[in-house]
Amino acid sequence: MGGALSVTRMNLPPGWLTRLWSKQPLAVAAVVVIAAAAVITVFVWPVTDLIASHDVGLITGPTRAAALQTAREAVRTQMLTLGAGVFAAGALAYTARNFRLSRNTFTATEKRVLNERFLAAATQLGNEQAALRLAGVHAMAGLADDWEGDRQTCIDVLCAYLRIQHESETGADALPADPLEFRSNREVRHTVVRLITKHLRDGAAVSWQGKDFDLTGVMFDRGDFSGARFTGGTVNFDGARFAGEVSFAGATFSGATVNFCGAQFTGGTVNFTDARFTGGTVSFKGAKFTGGKVLFGPEIHGIAHVGAEFSGSMVDFADAEFTGSSVVSFTDARFSGGYVSFNDAIFSSGTLQFTYARFSGDKHAKCAVAFLEAKFTGGTADFSYAEFTGGELSFQWSTFTGGKVHFNFADFTGGKVGFEGAEFSAAKNSKCYVSFNGNFTGGTVSFERARFVDGMVSFGGAQFSGGQDSRCEASFANAEFLGSDVNFTRVKFTGAAVSFTEAKFTGGVALFGSEFTSGTVSFEGAEFSAAPGIHGAVSLNQAKFTGVSFTEAKFTGAAVSFTKAKFKGGKADFRNANDYWSCPPRFDWADDAEPPAGVMLPASEK
Repeated sequence: MGGALSVTRMNLPPGWLTRLWSKQPLAVAAVVVIAAAAVITVFVWPVTDLIASHDVGLITGPTRAAALQTAREAVRTQMLTLGAGVFAAGALAYTARNFRLSRNTFTATEKRVLNERFLAAATQLGNEQAALRLAGVHAMAGLADDWEGDRQTCIDVLCAYLRIQHESETGADALPADPLEFRSNREVRHTVVRLITKHLRDGAAVSWQGKDFDLTGVMFDRGDFSGARFTGGTVNFDGARFAGEVSFAGATFSGATVNFCGAQFTGGTVNFTDARFTGGTVSFKGAKFTGGKVLFGPEIHGIAHVGAEFSGSMVDFADAEFTGSSVVSFTDARFSGGYVSFNDAIFSSGTLQFTYARFSGDKHAKCAVAFLEAKFTGGTADFSYAEFTGGELSFQWSTFTGGKVHFNFADFTGGKVGFEGAEFSAAKNSKCYVSFNGNFTGGTVSFERARFVDGMVSFGGAQFSGGQDSRCEASFANAEFLGSDVNFTRVKFTGAAVSFTEAKFTGGVALFGSEFTSGTVSFEGAEFSAAPGIHGAVSLNQAKFTGVSFTEAKFTGAAVSFTKAKFKGGKADFRNANDYWSCPPRFDWADDAEPPAGVMLPASEK
């Protein structure tokens, strides 16, 4: 074509060299070696002669040939070394490429095998035969151990199996149509729970700790999670039903979120004895306790099991309902820096036990148990022998229309118990009873703004004494006594401050057969009157005082009695009650006699 040189281009298929290498590696290697030798002979060797001549320079005579040979060999050695290095780098790169390709091939093969195992296990789980479903459970658990990248997916499938309600298992009380199928299905489900727990315990070959477990709505007629460690992740028992023996004994909840929201406890026992709650949240919000037992401690103090330990964690029973014959026990439980909430809970029957529980806290780790706006219409809440050291217990704005709350022989050291704004009244055929026969050392008990419409609040036999760094305070400031009985008989106030400032006594009976030593009692601004149809009485008979103040108190109707009261070195000050003295208190001295030393009456009575 016009004398131009024509070059035919070879169109080789892509990857031809790789395929040739895979089929004839020796031939390819021989060709590469021959080509390399040719390149060295044609190009490298002449270059070495030039470099050697340059290195020898102007050397002449017989020594030039020997020097030239020596320089030539040195240059060739360096060139060969460089070539070997380049070859080694190329070989290394080629080996790395082959390794990467092999690894990708292995990974793809492994993933394909894992996917095939997953499909086979899932198919077995859906089989009609219980034996094959049981095999599928073990296969899926084994796959979760081997497949780290999709371990959570395998766990989700096992949890989903538990959530499926088989026809033979619907209805906790219904008789199964096929008893054999029922037992088979239950065995498969119990196996799932056992495998989950096995992987959550310390020492497991492969740990599932920190993973999520969705057990929403699952029916538990039995289950053993004892010794499991829930560290991180979320565990959901929302809406689950507990009608059998389920154990979390010795389990550890550390930084995890565990939800029992809306769960139903209808029978059996759910056991949390020896459990540890360190950080994290456990929620029973809206749960219903209609029967059975939930034990965070033994039912009876002193037996082998010990109570659960709460350290810096949040346990929430808000909006929970306690009805029927349920028992919730925190006996021997230990609370340190955590928060337990029963806010807006309803107690209509059953028993809530905090006997021998220990509540401790300091300025850095505050412990609190709250019953804010809770409703007690029946049942019993028992805090007998509990110890409050720097902790707080609050019943603010709660209503008591029935049932009992006991603090008998409880020990309050620097702690606080609050019933601010609470209301004590009586529902039909029921009456509330709250008792504080305990020791108060440096702590605070407050019934400020509380309303006592009916029922009884008793401090009989309690002791209030000032602690090393603070005094004990009991406050009924602005409280209203409209019909309840409040009992302070045999109470000893040593270094304590008791306040009924601006309290209103318009009904009921308040008994103060107490001993006040080195403490203060204040009725400043209190009002003693009688509501229509309601008889009120405040009795300080046989009380012993070192100081009591009735400054600006109003005595206009209720009966206030100081019969046989003893004023030892103290005073009872009524001097500013002149304007409201239409129904003066009763003393056991003659009307024309001088009051005993320390009793200061209004000017009109002298």
